Amino acid sequence: MAVGHVRFSAEDIKGLERAFQALGGKEKSKVIARVLNRAGSSAFTQVRRTLSKEVGLIQRDIVSHGNLRKLTAYAGRLDFVIESSGVYLPLKRFKPRQTRKGVTHRAWGKRTLNRGSFIVGKMGGHVFHRVGRKRLPIKKEFGPSIPNEMIKGQSKVRMHEAANKVAGPRIIHEMDRLMKRYAKQFGVAG
Repeated sequence: MAVGHVRFSAEDIKGLERAFQALGGKEKSKVIARVLNRAGSSAFTQVRRTLSKEVGLIQRDIVSHGNLRKLTAYAGRLDFVIESSGVYLPLKRFKPRQTRKGVTHRAWGKRTLNRGSFIVGKMGGHVFHRVGRKRLPIKKEFGPSIPNEMIKGQSKVRMHEAANKVAGPRIIHEMDRLMKRYAKQFGVAG
């Protein structure tokens, strides 16, 4: 079973540490965790969308078949992790069609022909090919693996782009929220 994860922390988001230099330790950690979680949720969406296009499955299937999940940041661990585990997916998941020349499928986002392959309905509609020239043995065919696709290609790049895009405005929002709370706490008009 393959396991892939993409991780980013406070150092990966431009300007995050600099923006919170003045805050105390515990408060600073809470605020940074909130910023990381908001940026991470946006990045998770981008990873899902990108994987969907790259692999050729709908987003719901990417999450369920790839066990795609997010591990959020908190004050004690300032990391946001997008994790996936799973095996290579059978071609059955990619809308296979039997043709005279073989089987076509939509793995990796485009319709491809596997010459000499065939679909066996009695075995769950899976795609097989013969190992030798004889009738048996036959071997099941597989498509992409979500964890492998997640750590290569555009998914990792899109995640960092999305996180950095959301983090800037979120830092400002969190600082404003914190200043309003301090102003209310200390009786300063705001």
